[in-house]
Amino acid sequence: MADHFAPYGGHAAMTKVINNLFLKVSEDRTVKHYFFNIMLENVIHDQDNFCSFVLPKSENFYRQGASQTASKDINVKVAVFESILKTFDHELQDIGVTWQDTPRLISHSMEIIEETRDRANDDVKTSIDAKLVTSDAVIVHFAKRNIKAELEPSGEILISSGFGVNYPVCLRIFPSRQQIQLIGRATASGTVRPDDEAVLMHAVNKRLPFIKFVFDRNEDVPCLITKHMMTYKGDGIPMRMLLRVVKEFAFFFEEAVNADKENVLDDIATKTV
Repeated sequence: MADHFAPYGGHAAMTKVINNLFLKVSEDRTVKHYFFNIMLENVIHDQDNFCSFVLPKSENFYRQGASQTASKDINVKVAVFESILKTFDHELQDIGVTWQDTPRLISHSMEIIEETRDRANDDVKTSIDAKLVTSDAVIVHFAKRNIKAELEPSGEILISSGFGVNYPVCLRIFPSRQQIQLIGRATASGTVRPDDEAVLMHAVNKRLPFIKFVFDRNEDVPCLITKHMMTYKGDGIPMRMLLRVVKEFAFFFEEAVNADKENVLDDIATKTV
């Protein structure tokens, strides 16, 4: 999350804003229950550790304002949540964050804060410890949420569509780096001329300018690809956040495929990138 605060002081700025937000909310009897049973240290810690488990969104999404993503049983009233967002906004203004950046910083930070609140109220463990992260462990956790996932010969995990996953995507684990990567891949329907590629990429980038897509001709079959890397560090994988990222990632990739009005794309490749 410090990367998002880089123009305004980096990690020190993020820590200052989160600290002030926590203290002001905790001192206000009308909203202090939002941080009930939550430690400030954990709020800041999670901002550092889970920042890569939040996907970039469109500017229009950010302008609509952050929303509650925690479990419904710990949701607060709309007025309480909006009061917290206003406090957050004021704290960002105090360190000089521009109005253009404020919605994005609030949205990203609040999504992680919502996870912190969920974790503090969990009755059962909802993450995979860093040392226990394997393809099998991830597949088992997906199965508990009715998400079909299976290990491919390439070493990637193929996540099928269904139960909120709009489009099949792949996931690869890099244990030595403590990273996992989501991969969206759609193959070309045939020979793709440079002009066809240009039309496709223009349409995709126009629809989803906040995500980087490439048309890879180095594959056995040329394909449209996008990737998102997440680092799980010592706290392991927050499966609630990973599931949300998978669903959003699949939704965005489906949008990219739907932008193909010239039928350049055909099927999904499950080969290693």
